[in-house]
Amino acid sequence: MTCSTSVADYCASNSCDQTLDAAKQDKNLCPATITRCGRYEVIAKGSIDTVMRWYYRDGQLVAISNEVVPSRYFCLAGPGTFDAPHCTGTGQSLPACSP
Repeated sequence: MTCSTSVADYCASNSCDQTLDAAKQDKNLCPATITRCGRYEVIAKGSIDTVMRWYYRDGQLVAISNEVVPSRYFCLAGPGTFDAPHCTGTGQSLPACSP
């Protein structure tokens, strides 16, 4: 994916959790899942026809993507090029979303 906006610039204009610890406690992300995917912890929040994903490495937000179902991916923020991991399987509920 090609990212035209850095995480810092995106987060300056949009609400986002720049650390994984903050994201795990953010009820605004609910319902969401968290999955370990290679070097990343990935938080995914789905809606009717889109899936937002936040990619964290070493506890820091490194990229944000939006998937328009089926399989059209857009980078909202991140490095110039971002090779988003595609992991299979389901994640677990984000801690903030647990009953």
